[in-house]
Amino acid sequence: SPDGNQVAFTWNGPKQDNYDIYVQMIGSGTPLRLTTDPRGDYNPVWSPDGRWIAFLRRESVSRNSALNLVRDMQGRSELRLIAPLGGPERKLSGINVRQAYVEPPHLAWCPDGSCLVVTDSLGEGKPDALFVVSLESGEKRQLTNPQPPALGDTNPAVAPDGRSIVFCRAYSDTGREIFRLPLREGLTAAGDPTRLTLAAMNASYPTWTPDGRDILFSTKEALWRLALLGDHPAATLPFVGQDGIMPV
Repeated sequence: SPDGNQVAFTWNGPKQDNYDIYVQMIGSGTPLRLTTDPRGDYNPVWSPDGRWIAFLRRESVSRNSALNLVRDMQGRSELRLIAPLGGPERKLSGINVRQAYVEPPHLAWCPDGSCLVVTDSLGEGKPDALFVVSLESGEKRQLTNPQPPALGDTNPAVAPDGRSIVFCRAYSDTGREIFRLPLREGLTAAGDPTRLTLAAMNASYPTWTPDGRDILFSTKEALWRLALLGDHPAATLPFVGQDGIMPV
């Protein structure tokens, strides 16, 4: 959570029977179950003000294993909102992910909390792209325009100042590149995306440092840091150790 006091996560529960969204107070208490739908819920992301948790829900009932949940993320899902203490859910939009990514099609909030960025389909035979979804209306607007042989764009992360976004462009299960796209006010593209890493690195899960000067990402069984100002090469974070993924 933005105040650092809670963690939202996907869990199939103490009975290992259904994937739902839970919230845990750090250091005390038992997890609070927020959702109970028999379909699989995944990818919870806090809003910048901490008032909402956005997440994705499969349109079909998920098979009960972590591997099957990842496989089920290909296809149609619902983009939903729920408060951190539970209560009524709100469906914002539907998405259709045509490619089977190794990682889920992550959501990202706009810094002002007025919209979300999500992976969605451009249509049959076309790569998946990033779309901006309005919190007020649920309207979707295309943000990126990947071309074959790219499979699609995923893992979006909007800069703290809202002036750029980084994301992964997948070419295969082991060939992904991180791009940076400049943004105008209202989260519209202000130019063409710039490639930050090569496909051979197979980088994923980019995230911003709070000052917006660097990004962290996963590759080569470690976490890496890339300074966006100046001409500094990417370097590993030595204190994380091996197998670090999904930095926040």
